[in-house]
Amino acid sequence: MLYFGMERDFYSKLDQWAASDKRKPLILRGARQVGKTYGVLQWAQKKYSKVVYLNFEKDRKLHLIFEETLSPQKLIAKIENYSSLKIDPEQDLIFFDEIQLCGTALNSLKYFNEDLPNMAVLAAGSLLGLVLNSEPFPVGKVQFLEIYPLSFREFLKAQGKDHYLDEVLSGQGEYLHDQLIEKLKHYLIIGGAPEVIAHYVTLRNPKSHSDFLPLRKKQEDLINSYMADMAKHCGKINSMNLERFWRNIPEQLARRKEKTSRFVFKDVLPSKNKYSQMSDVIDWLDTAGLIYRIQIANQGLSPLTAFTKESFFKLYLFDTGILNALSGLSPAEIINYDFGTFKGYLLENFVLQSLIALYGKKLYSWSEGTADVDFIREINGINVPIEVKAGINLKSKSLQQYIAKYKPKRAVRLSLEYKKETFGKREAVSQRRQVVFDFPVYLCGERKIWEET
Repeated sequence: MLYFGMERDFYSKLDQWAASDKRKPLILRGARQVGKTYGVLQWAQKKYSKVVYLNFEKDRKLHLIFEETLSPQKLIAKIENYSSLKIDPEQDLIFFDEIQLCGTALNSLKYFNEDLPNMAVLAAGSLLGLVLNSEPFPVGKVQFLEIYPLSFREFLKAQGKDHYLDEVLSGQGEYLHDQLIEKLKHYLIIGGAPEVIAHYVTLRNPKSHSDFLPLRKKQEDLINSYMADMAKHCGKINSMNLERFWRNIPEQLARRKEKTSRFVFKDVLPSKNKYSQMSDVIDWLDTAGLIYRIQIANQGLSPLTAFTKESFFKLYLFDTGILNALSGLSPAEIINYDFGTFKGYLLENFVLQSLIALYGKKLYSWSEGTADVDFIREINGINVPIEVKAGINLKSKSLQQYIAKYKPKRAVRLSLEYKKETFGKREAVSQRRQVVFDFPVYLCGERKIWEET
């Protein structure tokens, strides 16, 4: 499917990889349907003289190429015969897709690195399949790049409106605030799946909740494909447990009184009520990229991981659109911003997936006594507490307790409010010795708000 020429943020990382003189074969990792294949093909066709694309799921005969040899020179000769394309190792790209289905192809990346380092080789595949593969993994001989759903900026870029964020960041964009809040609601509904966003773009400027119903059908189709993946790898009984657990996460997030306590295991799976009985299910979903596990620190000191327990964590879904579809939250409720306590968790999930796409998965929550802060992330050597507010009420008792006890140099509060003083001149902000910085929540994926003091 053509996704309307969507420009992805990870293209710049692919550019860096392609230009490096220490380049190794690159494996793209990420949940299914986040745009790995389409993104690579769109980028590569502009970058290389020729792209040789091999999909091990579509053509199982490809496996035969790797049965007798893993020599890159001999493999290239076989691939040329198969594809009827002449391959120039200095100018062309080989792209192995669904590589987890051919363990010998995965193992061959080691020899491409050792014997033919000038040949640009990319691979993509299921996160879970790569982990479960029985063939030797080319440890130390490959590089990795994590691919996530489209960010809010990428969502706006697909509509030619990403400059709205730049206007706000410049301090001149207050007039765009309401439009960005409206776009944020749309993003919360549909999430970052390229196929869903592509269909959204064709709607031009949807306003009625009924405009979003066909998008919900696409989300349900994606959910069914994830369920099928569970059954393929785990069998019927285990996949039923995986599905029950996965579908329980929105319910857990909606329990406001327990939002920062550990995940409540009781009544999630039949005859199981302990972490030790469900750890394999959690690990499976985590490895498949379908959930994010956020450990809860009981102190705000470094390193945060030293103050966590394995069974104390919060779970979120990898995409807000899938979260909505699993929870049954209607588009109308989100457009009207009328979905009770759940809106807080929906925004938390949005902030979480934005931060992970920006900085990776080393993100924590904090809970001490009756106080709790949604997230803590180490940025430029300091722990930054992050509070997510679902409305414009900025009272943050727990955040103030954290600040009083641990005296962070910087704290960030995200809400639906636009505060002019946040976007004042840097010198003025510095003179106020400001600790808590208030930003509209739609800016949470912008590196500038996290790294400027």
